[in-house]
Amino acid sequence: MLEQELALAIRIAVGGGEMIQEALSSREETLFRWPTATHTEVKTRIDKDVDDMLRKEISRVFPDDAVLSEEND
Repeated sequence: MLEQELALAIRIAVGGGEMIQEALSSREETLFRWPTATHTEVKTRIDKDVDDMLRKEISRVFPDDAVLSEEND
């Protein structure tokens, strides 16, 4: 019933994990700060890159679904 969703979840979780491991092994990290009305958000480049990959893959497989995520506005 949810085979397609599960396959996607596994694929993007593994891919995101690999991206994070690669970024951590390079020890090169960039922090970004975005002021909001109540505080300043701090994110790393890998946070944004992984989030972009997740959103892209979900949208590719499920083009009619909306995606709400923490790292993108």
